[in-house]
Amino acid sequence: MPRFFPVTIVRVRRVASLQGPRVGLEILKYPEETRLKAYFIRRLLLIPVTLLGITLLVFAIVRLSPGGPVQRELSRLTGGAATAERSQEKGSLSLTPAQVLEIEEKVDWDKPILRAYLEWLGALPRDLVKVGREFAEGENEVEIPLPESVHVVTAVKLGDGKAELEPMDGVDLSEWEVRLVSPEEQAKRFERQVPGVELEKLPGERAVLFRSGYDGLLQGSLRRSQKYDDPVWGMILERMPVSLFYGGVSMVLIYAICLPLGVLKAIRHRSWLDNASSVLVFAGYAVPGYALGAVMMVYLGAKWSVFPLGGFVGDNFEELSAWGKVIDYC
Repeated sequence: MPRFFPVTIVRVRRVASLQGPRVGLEILKYPEETRLKAYFIRRLLLIPVTLLGITLLVFAIVRLSPGGPVQRELSRLTGGAATAERSQEKGSLSLTPAQVLEIEEKVDWDKPILRAYLEWLGALPRDLVKVGREFAEGENEVEIPLPESVHVVTAVKLGDGKAELEPMDGVDLSEWEVRLVSPEEQAKRFERQVPGVELEKLPGERAVLFRSGYDGLLQGSLRRSQKYDDPVWGMILERMPVSLFYGGVSMVLIYAICLPLGVLKAIRHRSWLDNASSVLVFAGYAVPGYALGAVMMVYLGAKWSVFPLGGFVGDNFEELSAWGKVIDYC
Protein backbone atom coordinates (compact mmCIF):
# COMPACT_ATOMS: atom_id res chain seq x y z
CA MET A 1 0.00 0.00 0.00
CA PRO A 2 1.53 3.35 -1.00
CA ARG A 3 2.33 5.71 1.85
CA PHE A 4 0.62 9.07 1.54
CA PHE A 5 1.95 12.17 3.21
CA PRO A 6 -0.58 14.71 4.53
CA VAL A 7 -1.40 17.50 2.08
CA THR A 8 -2.14 20.84 3.77
CA ILE A 9 -4.13 23.54 1.99
CA VAL A 10 -4.15 27.08 3.37
CA ARG A 11 -7.04 29.41 2.55
CA VAL A 12 -6.57 33.15 3.10
CA ARG A 13 -9.61 35.24 4.09
CA ARG A 14 -10.40 38.53 5.73
CA VAL A 15 -11.75 38.49 9.29
CA ALA A 16 -13.29 41.28 11.34
CA SER A 17 -11.81 42.37 14.69
CA LEU A 18 -11.97 45.31 17.14
CA GLN A 19 -8.82 46.74 15.60
CA GLY A 20 -10.25 46.57 12.05
CA PRO A 21 -10.23 43.97 9.26
CA ARG A 22 -7.35 41.49 9.32
CA VAL A 23 -6.11 38.60 7.20
CA GLY A 24 -6.77 35.16 8.62
CA LEU A 25 -5.51 31.71 7.62
CA GLU A 26 -7.76 28.66 7.53
CA ILE A 27 -6.02 25.27 7.32
CA LEU A 28 -7.78 22.68 5.20
CA LYS A 29 -6.85 19.06 4.49
CA TYR A 30 -7.69 16.80 1.59
CA PRO A 31 -9.47 13.63 2.72
CA GLU A 32 -7.64 10.31 2.33
CA GLU A 33 -10.00 9.19 -0.45
CA THR A 34 -9.23 12.26 -2.57
CA ARG A 35 -5.47 11.80 -2.22
CA LEU A 36 -5.76 8.09 -3.07
CA LYS A 37 -7.75 8.93 -6.18
CA ALA A 38 -5.15 11.52 -7.26
CA TYR A 39 -2.38 8.96 -6.76
CA PHE A 40 -4.04 6.40 -9.04
CA ILE A 41 -4.82 9.03 -11.68
CA ARG A 42 -1.15 10.06 -11.78
CA ARG A 43 -0.10 6.43 -12.14
CA LEU A 44 -2.60 5.81 -14.93
CA LEU A 45 -1.40 8.89 -16.81
CA LEU A 46 2.19 7.60 -16.61
CA ILE A 47 1.29 4.34 -18.39
CA PRO A 48 1.12 5.72 -21.98
CA VAL A 49 4.19 7.91 -21.40
CA THR A 50 6.20 4.93 -20.13
CA LEU A 51 4.98 2.74 -23.00
CA LEU A 52 5.96 5.32 -25.60
CA GLY A 53 9.39 5.80 -24.01
CA ILE A 54 10.14 2.06 -23.88
CA THR A 55 8.98 1.37 -27.44
CA LEU A 56 10.95 4.36 -28.79
CA LEU A 57 14.10 3.22 -26.97
CA VAL A 58 13.81 -0.37 -28.23
CA PHE A 59 13.00 0.82 -31.77
CA ALA A 60 16.08 3.08 -31.82
CA ILE A 61 18.35 0.31 -30.47
CA VAL A 62 17.14 -2.13 -33.15
CA ARG A 63 17.64 0.44 -35.91
CA LEU A 64 21.10 1.55 -34.75
CA SER A 65 22.51 -1.88 -33.90
CA PRO A 66 24.78 -3.50 -36.51
CA GLY A 67 23.69 -6.65 -38.31
CA GLY A 68 20.15 -5.54 -39.20
CA PRO A 69 18.10 -6.70 -42.21
CA VAL A 70 19.86 -4.30 -44.58
CA GLN A 71 23.28 -5.61 -43.58
CA ARG A 72 22.09 -9.22 -43.95
CA GLU A 73 20.85 -8.57 -47.48
CA LEU A 74 24.04 -6.73 -48.43
CA SER A 75 26.13 -9.57 -47.02
CA ARG A 76 24.14 -12.05 -49.08
CA LEU A 77 24.63 -10.00 -52.26
CA THR A 78 28.38 -9.70 -51.72
CA GLY A 79 28.96 -13.36 -50.85
CA GLY A 80 29.24 -13.08 -47.05
CA ALA A 81 30.73 -10.69 -44.53
CA ALA A 82 34.35 -11.85 -45.03
CA THR A 83 34.15 -11.44 -48.81
CA ALA A 84 32.54 -8.03 -48.45
CA GLU A 85 35.26 -6.90 -46.02
CA ARG A 86 38.04 -8.00 -48.40
CA SER A 87 36.31 -6.25 -51.29
CA GLN A 88 36.01 -3.04 -49.25
CA GLU A 89 39.72 -3.15 -48.45
CA LYS A 90 40.50 -3.46 -52.18
CA GLY A 91 37.89 -0.85 -53.09
CA SER A 92 36.17 -3.25 -55.48
CA LEU A 93 32.83 -3.85 -53.78
CA SER A 94 30.32 -4.40 -56.62
CA LEU A 95 27.37 -2.57 -55.06
CA THR A 96 25.51 0.39 -56.50
CA PRO A 97 23.47 3.01 -54.66
CA ALA A 98 20.35 1.71 -56.44
CA GLN A 99 20.85 -1.76 -54.91
CA VAL A 100 21.33 -0.34 -51.42
CA LEU A 101 18.25 1.88 -51.70
CA GLU A 102 16.13 -0.99 -53.03
CA ILE A 103 17.03 -3.07 -49.97
CA GLU A 104 16.25 -0.18 -47.60
CA GLU A 105 12.90 0.37 -49.31
CA LYS A 106 12.11 -3.33 -49.17
CA VAL A 107 12.58 -3.54 -45.36
CA ASP A 108 11.23 0.00 -44.65
CA TRP A 109 14.57 1.39 -43.47
CA ASP A 110 14.55 4.32 -45.88
CA LYS A 111 13.15 6.87 -43.40
CA PRO A 112 14.74 8.70 -40.41
CA ILE A 113 14.35 6.94 -37.06
CA LEU A 114 11.75 9.32 -35.59
CA ARG A 115 9.62 9.26 -38.75
CA ALA A 116 9.92 5.47 -38.99
CA TYR A 117 8.90 5.10 -35.33
CA LEU A 118 5.80 7.26 -35.77
CA GLU A 119 4.87 5.21 -38.85
CA TRP A 120 5.38 1.96 -36.91
CA LEU A 121 3.24 3.41 -34.11
CA GLY A 122 0.52 4.33 -36.61
CA ALA A 123 0.57 8.07 -35.86
CA LEU A 124 1.75 8.87 -39.41
CA PRO A 125 0.92 7.14 -42.72
CA ARG A 126 3.52 4.69 -43.99
CA ASP A 127 4.36 3.38 -47.44
CA LEU A 128 2.17 0.31 -47.86
CA VAL A 129 3.68 -0.52 -51.27
CA LYS A 130 6.59 1.15 -53.03
CA VAL A 131 9.04 0.70 -55.85
CA GLY A 132 11.80 2.98 -57.10
CA ARG A 133 13.67 3.62 -60.34
CA GLU A 134 16.59 5.89 -61.22
CA PHE A 135 16.43 8.59 -63.89
CA ALA A 136 18.85 8.14 -66.76
CA GLU A 137 21.42 10.90 -67.18
CA GLY A 138 19.85 13.93 -68.84
CA GLU A 139 16.33 12.44 -68.79
CA ASN A 140 13.30 13.94 -67.06
CA GLU A 141 11.11 10.85 -67.31
CA VAL A 142 11.40 7.32 -65.97
CA GLU A 143 9.12 4.31 -66.29
CA ILE A 144 8.13 2.49 -63.09
CA PRO A 145 6.17 -0.77 -62.93
CA LEU A 146 2.90 -0.27 -61.07
CA PRO A 147 2.81 -2.71 -58.13
CA GLU A 148 0.02 -5.29 -58.01
CA SER A 149 -0.71 -4.81 -61.73
CA VAL A 150 0.75 -5.32 -65.21
CA HIS A 151 0.87 -1.61 -66.02
CA VAL A 152 3.89 0.69 -66.26
CA VAL A 153 3.56 4.33 -65.24
CA THR A 154 5.76 7.29 -66.11
CA ALA A 155 7.15 9.67 -63.49
CA VAL A 156 8.05 13.17 -64.71
CA LYS A 157 10.34 15.62 -62.89
CA LEU A 158 8.80 19.03 -62.27
CA GLY A 159 11.75 20.81 -60.70
CA ASP A 160 12.26 21.93 -57.08
CA GLY A 161 12.66 18.31 -56.04
CA LYS A 162 9.13 17.29 -57.05
CA ALA A 163 7.67 14.88 -59.57
CA GLU A 164 4.27 13.70 -60.80
CA LEU A 165 2.74 10.73 -62.57
CA GLU A 166 1.51 10.97 -66.13
CA PRO A 167 -2.20 10.06 -66.36
CA MET A 168 -3.07 6.74 -68.00
CA ASP A 169 -6.33 5.79 -69.70
CA GLY A 170 -8.22 3.13 -67.78
CA VAL A 171 -5.82 3.16 -64.78
CA ASP A 172 -6.75 4.79 -61.47
CA LEU A 173 -3.66 6.50 -60.04
CA SER A 174 -5.46 8.57 -57.40
CA GLU A 175 -4.00 6.50 -54.52
CA TRP A 176 -0.44 6.59 -55.86
CA GLU A 177 2.18 9.25 -55.25
CA VAL A 178 5.78 9.75 -56.30
CA ARG A 179 8.72 11.39 -54.53
CA LEU A 180 12.29 12.13 -55.58
CA VAL A 181 15.48 11.09 -53.80
CA SER A 182 18.37 13.45 -54.54
CA PRO A 183 21.82 12.16 -55.56
CA GLU A 184 23.33 13.63 -52.37
CA GLU A 185 20.87 11.75 -50.17
CA GLN A 186 21.54 8.51 -52.08
CA ALA A 187 25.29 8.93 -51.60
CA LYS A 188 24.78 9.62 -47.87
CA ARG A 189 22.64 6.50 -47.39
CA PHE A 190 25.10 4.41 -49.41
CA GLU A 191 28.00 5.58 -47.24
CA ARG A 192 26.04 4.79 -44.07
CA GLN A 193 25.31 1.22 -45.17
CA VAL A 194 28.62 0.54 -46.98
CA PRO A 195 31.32 2.47 -45.11
CA GLY A 196 34.79 2.70 -46.60
CA VAL A 197 33.68 2.59 -50.26
CA GLU A 198 33.73 5.84 -52.23
CA LEU A 199 31.46 6.39 -55.22
CA GLU A 200 33.16 7.33 -58.48
CA LYS A 201 30.27 9.65 -59.33
CA LEU A 202 26.94 10.64 -57.89
CA PRO A 203 23.94 8.61 -59.10
CA GLY A 204 21.00 10.17 -60.89
CA GLU A 205 17.84 11.24 -59.11
CA ARG A 206 15.58 8.39 -58.00
CA ALA A 207 11.79 8.34 -58.26
CA VAL A 208 9.91 6.28 -55.67
CA LEU A 209 6.32 5.29 -56.48
CA PHE A 210 4.30 4.54 -53.34
CA ARG A 211 0.84 4.13 -51.86
CA SER A 212 0.50 5.31 -48.26
CA GLY A 213 -1.91 4.56 -45.43
CA TYR A 214 -2.14 4.19 -41.66
CA ASP A 215 -0.94 0.72 -40.69
CA GLY A 216 0.75 0.60 -37.28
CA LEU A 217 0.40 -0.40 -33.66
CA LEU A 218 -2.51 1.99 -33.02
CA GLN A 219 -4.41 0.26 -35.84
CA GLY A 220 -3.65 -3.18 -34.37
CA SER A 221 -1.06 -4.06 -37.03
CA LEU A 222 2.45 -5.40 -36.31
CA ARG A 223 3.23 -5.94 -40.04
CA ARG A 224 5.39 -8.84 -41.19
CA SER A 225 8.55 -10.28 -39.71
CA GLN A 226 11.65 -9.03 -41.55
CA LYS A 227 13.44 -12.30 -40.82
CA TYR A 228 10.73 -14.92 -41.44
CA ASP A 229 8.44 -12.88 -43.75
CA ASP A 230 5.36 -14.04 -41.80
CA PRO A 231 2.69 -11.91 -40.09
CA VAL A 232 3.91 -11.01 -36.60
CA TRP A 233 0.47 -11.51 -35.06
CA GLY A 234 0.31 -15.02 -36.52
CA MET A 235 3.75 -15.88 -35.12
CA ILE A 236 2.73 -14.61 -31.65
CA LEU A 237 -0.53 -16.58 -31.64
CA GLU A 238 1.23 -19.70 -32.90
CA ARG A 239 3.69 -19.64 -29.99
CA MET A 240 1.20 -18.43 -27.36
CA PRO A 241 -0.05 -21.89 -26.22
CA VAL A 242 3.48 -23.05 -25.38
CA SER A 243 4.23 -19.83 -23.50
CA LEU A 244 0.96 -20.03 -21.53
CA PHE A 245 1.57 -23.68 -20.68
CA TYR A 246 5.07 -23.12 -19.31
CA GLY A 247 3.98 -19.91 -17.61
CA GLY A 248 1.20 -21.80 -15.80
CA VAL A 249 3.52 -24.64 -14.82
CA SER A 250 6.10 -22.14 -13.54
CA MET A 251 3.48 -20.31 -11.45
CA VAL A 252 2.25 -23.57 -9.87
CA LEU A 253 5.81 -24.64 -9.04
CA ILE A 254 6.67 -21.23 -7.60
CA TYR A 255 3.73 -21.20 -5.19
CA ALA A 256 4.05 -24.92 -4.39
CA ILE A 257 7.69 -24.44 -3.35
CA CYS A 258 7.84 -20.89 -2.02
CA LEU A 259 4.82 -20.88 0.29
CA PRO A 260 5.81 -24.00 2.31
CA LEU A 261 9.44 -22.85 2.26
CA GLY A 262 8.46 -19.43 3.63
CA VAL A 263 6.44 -21.00 6.44
CA LEU A 264 9.27 -23.40 7.25
CA LYS A 265 11.85 -20.58 7.31
CA ALA A 266 9.62 -18.57 9.66
CA ILE A 267 9.28 -21.54 12.04
CA ARG A 268 12.98 -22.48 11.88
CA HIS A 269 14.31 -18.92 11.88
CA ARG A 270 18.13 -18.63 11.95
CA SER A 271 18.56 -22.40 11.83
CA TRP A 272 20.85 -24.20 9.39
CA LEU A 273 17.81 -24.88 7.18
CA ASP A 274 16.96 -21.17 7.07
CA ASN A 275 20.55 -20.20 6.24
CA ALA A 276 20.99 -22.91 3.59
CA SER A 277 17.70 -22.08 1.84
CA SER A 278 18.58 -18.36 1.88
CA VAL A 279 21.90 -19.12 0.19
CA LEU A 280 20.13 -21.19 -2.48
CA VAL A 281 17.48 -18.50 -3.05
CA PHE A 282 20.02 -15.67 -3.43
CA ALA A 283 22.19 -17.86 -5.69
CA GLY A 284 19.15 -18.51 -7.88
CA TYR A 285 18.47 -14.78 -8.15
CA ALA A 286 22.14 -14.04 -8.92
CA VAL A 287 22.53 -16.55 -11.77
CA PRO A 288 21.08 -15.21 -15.08
CA GLY A 289 18.33 -17.39 -16.49
CA TYR A 290 19.88 -17.62 -19.96
CA ALA A 291 23.22 -18.78 -18.50
CA LEU A 292 21.60 -21.44 -16.33
CA GLY A 293 19.45 -22.56 -19.27
CA ALA A 294 22.50 -22.95 -21.52
CA VAL A 295 24.32 -25.04 -18.89
CA MET A 296 21.26 -27.24 -18.37
CA MET A 297 20.90 -27.78 -22.14
CA VAL A 298 24.54 -28.85 -22.41
CA TYR A 299 24.52 -31.27 -19.48
CA LEU A 300 20.89 -32.40 -19.07
CA GLY A 301 20.14 -32.42 -22.78
CA ALA A 302 23.25 -33.08 -24.85
CA LYS A 303 25.52 -34.90 -22.39
CA TRP A 304 23.18 -36.92 -20.14
CA SER A 305 20.08 -37.05 -22.45
CA VAL A 306 17.68 -36.36 -19.58
CA PHE A 307 15.63 -33.90 -21.67
CA PRO A 308 15.30 -33.51 -25.47
CA LEU A 309 17.15 -30.61 -27.03
CA GLY A 310 14.23 -29.57 -29.22
CA GLY A 311 10.49 -29.93 -29.56
CA PHE A 312 7.60 -29.57 -27.16
CA VAL A 313 7.57 -33.26 -26.16
CA GLY A 314 10.01 -36.16 -26.25
CA ASP A 315 10.60 -38.39 -29.24
CA ASN A 316 8.87 -41.36 -27.54
CA PHE A 317 5.85 -39.34 -26.34
CA GLU A 318 3.29 -41.60 -28.06
CA GLU A 319 4.71 -44.70 -26.36
CA LEU A 320 4.43 -43.30 -22.82
CA SER A 321 1.64 -43.94 -20.33
CA ALA A 322 -0.78 -41.23 -19.25
CA TRP A 323 1.34 -40.31 -16.22
CA GLY A 324 4.49 -40.52 -18.32
CA LYS A 325 3.00 -38.04 -20.81
CA VAL A 326 2.23 -35.64 -17.95
CA ILE A 327 5.82 -35.88 -16.75
CA ASP A 328 7.09 -35.45 -20.31
CA TYR A 329 4.97 -32.32 -20.76
CA CYS A 330 6.34 -30.84 -17.55
